[in-house]
Amino acid sequence: MKITPGLPFRLRRGEFLYESALSSPSGRFVLVNSRGTGQTAVSDTGSGAVRWWLTSEKVYGQSLLVFGLDGDLAVWNHHRERGWHSGTAGSGAEELRLTDAGEVELVAADDEVVWSSAGRVFSGPEHWPRSRFRFGLRRGESLDRQWLSSPDGGTLLHPSPTGSLILSPPRNQPGWSLPSGPGSDLVLGVDGRLVLLRDGRVETEIAGPGEELVLLPGRAELRDAEGAAVWTVPGDGPGQTVPPDDDRDGQQLRLRVLFDSLSPAHGYTVAVVQNVVPEEALRRWGLTADAMSRATWPEFESRRQEDSVPVAAVPLGPHTLLVAGAPDFPGDPLSAGTTVTRESRIPVLGYSTEFSMHQDGDTVSLLHERRPKRRRGMSRPELLDALARAGVEEHSRTRADWHAAFAGLELLCQVADVSPTAGDLNGELLGGLVPASIARPWTEPMRTPSPGRPSLRSEYFLLVRTDFSDEAAWASLLEELASDEFFQDADIHPVQDRGWEGADPDEVLAALPDLDRTDIFYLADRETMTQPGHPVLVVNTTLPAAGPDYEPVEGVSRTLRATAAALWSLHLNLEIANLSWEEYLPRPGSEDPVHRGF
Repeated sequence: MKITPGLPFRLRRGEFLYESALSSPSGRFVLVNSRGTGQTAVSDTGSGAVRWWLTSEKVYGQSLLVFGLDGDLAVWNHHRERGWHSGTAGSGAEELRLTDAGEVELVAADDEVVWSSAGRVFSGPEHWPRSRFRFGLRRGESLDRQWLSSPDGGTLLHPSPTGSLILSPPRNQPGWSLPSGPGSDLVLGVDGRLVLLRDGRVETEIAGPGEELVLLPGRAELRDAEGAAVWTVPGDGPGQTVPPDDDRDGQQLRLRVLFDSLSPAHGYTVAVVQNVVPEEALRRWGLTADAMSRATWPEFESRRQEDSVPVAAVPLGPHTLLVAGAPDFPGDPLSAGTTVTRESRIPVLGYSTEFSMHQDGDTVSLLHERRPKRRRGMSRPELLDALARAGVEEHSRTRADWHAAFAGLELLCQVADVSPTAGDLNGELLGGLVPASIARPWTEPMRTPSPGRPSLRSEYFLLVRTDFSDEAAWASLLEELASDEFFQDADIHPVQDRGWEGADPDEVLAALPDLDRTDIFYLADRETMTQPGHPVLVVNTTLPAAGPDYEPVEGVSRTLRATAAALWSLHLNLEIANLSWEEYLPRPGSEDPVHRGF
């Protein structure tokens, strides 16, 4: 946890608290988003009492408190799902302030309070830690559910709601924790021993003797009368060192907050048009000169109609950042004579819907994650160079598709060499409304069943027989499947209609009535019937066949073979995502390409 630098008393639109805190002007109250609890609360630094606690309803795991670009105050979780929110989008709120009365307020440009936490009921956890900030403990003093802080505010020593003691350094440094339970207290006794008490008894003797416990950036020290350290964490004594968090997501997190809060209910498209001025970039998305105006993003959002979408342009050096309050806005029209990098997202997904790069009117890189998936040009030098500049380890740079899906905003900015901030998107922007029809949602191609093939139903476990040469082999396959204890309780109806004789995976795929309910299906073909162990052909419907719009990741195919004995385990593990598809594929150079169980 760290005190947010440069923002001691307020947040502006597009800024947030994540494992950080704000203070009221006098320092009496703090608004803390806690690493230890994952929640947000206002505490009185004098008494340690919690004044207001922000509900985590619909949000699990570590949360963020976000004052969005739309003017709404909201809680988001790490899966990009929004929970509680203040309902102040479009209200004119410009700043979040924490007052010396302990209230969180959203304030408009004219200092009008448009929302306040005043009068809202507190119902926080029973063991919420106090938040009185101090810099150290001397002999005879105890932590007493308070928080110790390093002078720069970047490192905290505090109890968790369960009573464990936690050292929270900056996110890219190792931390430390000492497990305990509710009612525990850190005490530096009059004898100089640093101990953890629980219910009045010494639970853990930590270190000592010493005169003072102090916090420094990234560590805690117990010092003797001469100021020499006799104990340091992370490093010495009981407890455990906590590995540092990977801080590579810092830029992605900041960008996520910005753009997820543009239009939380609709999604967004973000594009960087290189060496093109804002007016020209907007014109390429269909906004005429007489329809352009200057307004804040919430004002553009408030003008949205069912048939229109707000768009705005921000100059970033010689380039232009374009934003739209909807996904699926095209990139090709923007790229005449230049390069465009683009990311698009619908709000129900925790990852990017689409990442693309365009050059002179053509799409040269594309990753589309909704069905049917599309992937091409994801090994271009521009992407690999951007990953290298972002500090991605060399062995991971070949997986630009993974980074595009889960850190696409950071990758976009690395490719375009820009770094937009909340300040760039606050204030008046050049923009307007364009027809919603400009958005081009990806539609699934029409699937035409092969003439003469029977219809299929959506089944939990779809096994289609395509070889009818050996009835004994078919019976043996079914017997082996049925011998599995899980298979015995399942409602399984193998398809053994001769109309499917000789069918290939694409013919079966075309006949499936609902692909959203069938991620995997199975074919009992000639190889299944004639080879030992009955290696069934397993087909992944989420991966297209290789073609102009889909370049498979090296070593990843849409089919594999698994023996009948291993099939049910494979099915269950894929269904609950306990294992991934890639973990079942044969390893490069494997002498046996058939999965026979782990």
